[in-house]
Amino acid sequence: MNPLAVEIWIYVLAAYVSVSFTLFVMARFSPYEWNNPHPCHQDSDIVENQFSVSNSFWFITGTFLRQGSGLNPKEYQRMHARFFSFLTPFAFDIWVYMAGAYIIVSITIWIVARFSPKEWREMELCYECILRKYDEEICAHNLMNESDVSSGIGSDNCETENDADLRNGEMELFLDQGPCGHLHSEVTTLEMLENEFTLGNSFWFAIGSLMQQGSDLNPKATSTRIVGGIWWFFTLIIISSYTANLAAFLTVERMITPIESAQDLAEQTEIAYGTLEGGSTMTFFRDSKIGIYQKMWRFMESKKNTVFVKSYEEGINKVLQGNYAFLMESTMLDYAVQRDCNLTQIGK
Repeated sequence: MNPLAVEIWIYVLAAYVSVSFTLFVMARFSPYEWNNPHPCHQDSDIVENQFSVSNSFWFITGTFLRQGSGLNPKEYQRMHARFFSFLTPFAFDIWVYMAGAYIIVSITIWIVARFSPKEWREMELCYECILRKYDEEICAHNLMNESDVSSGIGSDNCETENDADLRNGEMELFLDQGPCGHLHSEVTTLEMLENEFTLGNSFWFAIGSLMQQGSDLNPKATSTRIVGGIWWFFTLIIISSYTANLAAFLTVERMITPIESAQDLAEQTEIAYGTLEGGSTMTFFRDSKIGIYQKMWRFMESKKNTVFVKSYEEGINKVLQGNYAFLMESTMLDYAVQRDCNLTQIGK
């Protein structure tokens, strides 16, 4: 009687008596509980009602004592934190599909931008002349040909004083990818077209949209804007779903129950299990003819010095310490689980 307070036993006894008496009274007035017509019936001779006072008490007692055995392991184990736990909100297949969509959209934007006239703009390209004489370099910027070099040597664009440097030097001519700077009045320039959506910029535009950061690239043509808009809508759904799932994964502690049945308990050795020494559950496992229960009994008997307990309180304390499951009657187990949220019940 130790697991239950005195008041609880008084309430149980009061409910037991009141329900038994109620059953007795109701059965006396119910015509369906008589094996012959009701005593008030004019054709009745001998009648019998099986719901006597003693039978009513036995009905309640039998219901209360009709119980099984259950496991009482600790409720959960904490999941170990992983370095890539931020990937858990989505399945592996989802990540693969997202990577494929990212590559396809980036290449699509690049191709569409190449064929769209509005994505091309004029870019002014100039030549730069480097004059090498001995170990010195003399630069002339924004020059187109040798005549421009000759006229530009004496200008502010160069660091030389006379034309002799041009005649005695070796001239190299290469393309400057940037726009022209301060152009000399006699310099010839070249008009060319430029497309901002190169292959690298297209990938950068897509990843910037996916990460909700944006980029300096803005689609100008209707075709590229349609592709970009579809990609933005896709990223909106993905980011919203990922944020909601990530918050749930990080704030709600996931519970895992390694044991789901007596068979799971019997097939492992990491978690020990036992019963109340000398109790009915111990007798059940000892005398059972079922193979799984015989296997469990052999395990408990081999570790009888550690798995059997003297009282229910001792068994529950061993459960709370971890790596132990306590086998006990389901009625007592229900009471223990309701009093301690760290306990859970498996089986009936």
